[in-house]
Amino acid sequence: MFRRNKAYPQVSALTESVYASALLKPKNEYQLFAAVSGILEKVYVEEGQLVDKGDTLFQITNSNPQLNAQNTPIGIDSGKRQSVWTG
Repeated sequence: MFRRNKAYPQVSALTESVYASALLKPKNEYQLFAAVSGILEKVYVEEGQLVDKGDTLFQITNSNPQLNAQNTPIGIDSGKRQSVWTG
């Protein structure tokens, strides 16, 4: 069998200092990523706040699809005009 050494605390003068750095990570760390690109408009939670599944955390605005839809007729009209001019 293995014998374990026992150590007992003692009160004595401090004779040596040890300095060290460490990186502490939580046991349960979560990362989240937006499923869409855009501009972060609103933040509904604060760092460290507990949230439940389904809670709204952020509002992201992405106006690219709307702008693309608005610009499509302009591009089509421009293409028709170019085809007329080039014959």
